[in-house]
Amino acid sequence: MKKTARTTANIHAVVGSDESEVKRAAAELAAHLAPADAGDFGLEVIDGCGDNVEQSASRVRAAIEALQTLPFFGGKLVWLKNANCLGDSVIGRSAAVQTALEELGDTLEAGLPDGVTFLLSSSEVDKRRSFYKSLVKRADLQVIEKLDASRSGWEEEATEIVRGRAKGGRNRFRAEQHVAGATDAREEPDRGARGGCRLALLGLACLAMAFLRRKRRVARDAAC
Repeated sequence: MKKTARTTANIHAVVGSDESEVKRAAAELAAHLAPADAGDFGLEVIDGCGDNVEQSASRVRAAIEALQTLPFFGGKLVWLKNANCLGDSVIGRSAAVQTALEELGDTLEAGLPDGVTFLLSSSEVDKRRSFYKSLVKRADLQVIEKLDASRSGWEEEATEIVRGRAKGGRNRFRAEQHVAGATDAREEPDRGARGGCRLALLGLACLAMAFLRRKRRVARDAAC
């Protein structure tokens, strides 16, 4: 996972081709960013997955409207979730969507009202587009891509991902245990550690399968 240096504290984005991990990371980030004392008013989720050009452009403009609306109680998070209008697709290439994204970019560049935070998540991103380039400059950006077993060094990258997810599982469990007021570790089995072990085993299994697929591909190419 790549992460840009933070440039604007209230603009965040989680993007990349690893759809399940993008959704997981974005959900965790949303839970962290949403003001705890604002209740239901502290989080405004806009479904960014439009069925067509008109609907997608409308969702982007709904996000703009939400960003420009002052929060009721101290602060709020506006989450444009699972946006499918950023990729190299019919929807993403349409003039209407590009215009809406330019308007969103202008809104972010102008600065958000006090207490308003923006989160964008998407697994379909065309990195050549000007809107994505503006995110790189302005947002706290996480890029989560699928592993490419044909690329040199993929084994090390996979190992780091497994290690990071296992560590993250243990840390999330410890945080939940602290919030729940647990005082004696013996009263609760270390589910976080077990979850970390399961993630590590799953990662090793994925590595083994990828290695076998690559080996078979090389054998087929040699036979041809």
